[in-house]
Amino acid sequence: GVTAARATTEAVESEARQRRRERDKLSDDLAAARQQLQFCERQAEIRAELGRDLDAVLKEQGIDFLPKYATLVIDEAHNLRNPDAQMKKPLTMEEYHAQRSIVRPFGLFDCSLRSDAAGAVIVTSRERARDLKQPPVIIKGFGTHTNARGWFDGDNMVNTAAGPSGKMAYAMAGVGPKDIDTAQIYDCFTSVVLMGLEGLGLCGRGEAGAFVAAGNTGIDGRLPTNTSGGLLSEGYLHGMDVVCEAVLQVQGRGGDRQAPRHNVGVVTSGALADGSAMLLKADAR
Repeated sequence: GVTAARATTEAVESEARQRRRERDKLSDDLAAARQQLQFCERQAEIRAELGRDLDAVLKEQGIDFLPKYATLVIDEAHNLRNPDAQMKKPLTMEEYHAQRSIVRPFGLFDCSLRSDAAGAVIVTSRERARDLKQPPVIIKGFGTHTNARGWFDGDNMVNTAAGPSGKMAYAMAGVGPKDIDTAQIYDCFTSVVLMGLEGLGLCGRGEAGAFVAAGNTGIDGRLPTNTSGGLLSEGYLHGMDVVCEAVLQVQGRGGDRQAPRHNVGVVTSGALADGSAMLLKADAR
C-alpha cells in the first residue's frame, strides 16, 4: 500500500510540475505578446508622427505631389536606360495618383524598393589605381553627421544631415556646389531627394520641387541626378548602389545614361537626422 501511495503521490507531483511549467510558459507567451503589441502600437504612433511632420515640412517648402512625382519620373527615365534596374517600365500620372497609401504623405511609389542585390568598389592608392583596368576616381572629400536627438527634434525634418555632411565634404575637397556635375542622392523616399538637393546647396531652400520639375535632374539637365534610377527604381542596397553609380559616372562608364559633364560627382547616404556625403573627382594625370 505504501509503495502504491508513493507512486501515486509522485505522479500527482509530476503532473503538478508539468502544469506549473505550462502555466509559466503561457504567462511568458502572454508577456511577450503584450510586449509585441506595445511595440507595434508605438511603431504605428511613430509612423503617424513621421507622416504628420513630413506633411507639414513638404507643405512649408511648397512641395506637393507634382514635384514628388517629377522626382520619380526622372528616376524612371534614367531607369529605362539601366539594364540592371529592378523597375523596367515608366510610371504614368494615373498610376501615381492611384497608388496604395503607405503612410501619409507617401504612397507605394514614393518608397524605395525591396531588393536582393549587392555592390562593391575597390579603394586603394592613386598609384595602384592607375595600374588597373578602369580609370581611377579620386575621393576628394567626405563628411558625416548624426543628430542623436532624433528625426523630430527641432528642424531636423527640414535641415537634414545632407547639409552638415556636405559642408564637411566640400571643405575637404576644396570645391562647392557650383562645381558639381552629377549627384547621386540616397532616395529612400521621393522627398529625400528634394531635401538632399537643398541640403547640399545644389538649389535654394524651398526650390527643390521646382528645380526637379523643370527637368534639371535629367540626363541632359543642369545636374543629372540618380542616373541609375536610384533606390526608388534601380534597387535598394542601403546606399551602395548610388556609390557605385557615382563612380561609374565620374569614370565615364555610364553607357546610355552617361551624364555629358562628369568631372566631379557628389553622393550621399542616409537621410534626415543622420547621413554622409562624399565628393568624387576624375583622376588628373
